[in-house]
Amino acid sequence: MSILKVIFYTTGLSPNRKVAEIIWGTDKTNRTWEYIYFIKNLEKVNFNVKDFNEFFGYSSNFTPQGFSNIEDKRFKLRLQQYQSIDEMIHTLDNSFFVGNDNEEEESFHSSLQTKDLSTVIVVEALEPKNKPLLKMINGRYQWTRDKDLAKKALKRAKFQCEIDNQHISFISKASGVSYMEAHHLVPLKRQNEIENCLDVLSNIVSLCPNCHRKIHHAEDKEKKQLLQNLFKQRKEDLFKQGVNITFDYLINSYGIK
Repeated sequence: MSILKVIFYTTGLSPNRKVAEIIWGTDKTNRTWEYIYFIKNLEKVNFNVKDFNEFFGYSSNFTPQGFSNIEDKRFKLRLQQYQSIDEMIHTLDNSFFVGNDNEEEESFHSSLQTKDLSTVIVVEALEPKNKPLLKMINGRYQWTRDKDLAKKALKRAKFQCEIDNQHISFISKASGVSYMEAHHLVPLKRQNEIENCLDVLSNIVSLCPNCHRKIHHAEDKEKKQLLQNLFKQRKEDLFKQGVNITFDYLINSYGIK
């Protein structure tokens, strides 16, 4: 399903009750919608509802209704990453990619479980890394992930959950160590907005399967607390690697106000 949006600039706003009554009539209390917008430079853009929701941080089942504004806070958080509204809309219309589906996610996490996982060498040098190129994988553009880097992130965390190192997982048959999953704290779908690479050690956290599901699917209040704890742990390292974001930016990337 796609939606058609009309992006425009207002050049004026004026109340005109007579025109409003002709167009919309009045309600039971004799009220009408009398403000008239004058617009110019209409531009049609066509993008998927799922992409729209992910881009502006709405829930996945949110459905835009009629002619309505994007919530102010969500709009400003996105816009501050771009030079203009035109650049922001062009990104959404042409080069914003939600990311990997569930099947690809499962395949990626399984691929990390190898016999050499416990012997991976972690180098702690943290410095900015150039933004990667988009690659066509299985017919879709994606931001690529480095499996070796993800393994290093798990090893760096000593194969423990970085939400709570007391969380018990299970021993992976393939790797022989406690099973954990590598999660990008700042989602890769935001790579367009970040000058440097997001697939870096400071942005990959080790999570037990339960916490990994929580951070994607729990109630907003619980997700926000988990993200706040992780952000406090990683803020300095993220800055060292050129990922300088605010907490508001982070939670908006998860659809949280």
